[in-house]
Amino acid sequence: LSQFVSPYTGRIYGRHITGLCIPMQKRISQLIKRSRKFGFMATELKETVFFNDPDLTRKRT
Repeated sequence: LSQFVSPYTGRIYGRHITGLCIPMQKRISQLIKRSRKFGFMATELKETVFFNDPDLTRKRT
C-alpha cells in the first residue's frame, strides 16, 4: 500500500498518478485509511521540510 502514498507528504496519490480505475482507487484509499486507523501506517509527517512533494507539485518557472 505504501507505493500509493507519497513518502514526502503522506497523502494518497490520485488516479492520474497511480493509473488505477475508479473502483480500484476507491478500494486502495479505503485500505490505506483502514491500515492507518489500525496503526499499520503512519498518518503524520516527521519532517515538514518535505511538505512539497515533487511528484505532486509542479515547478513554476
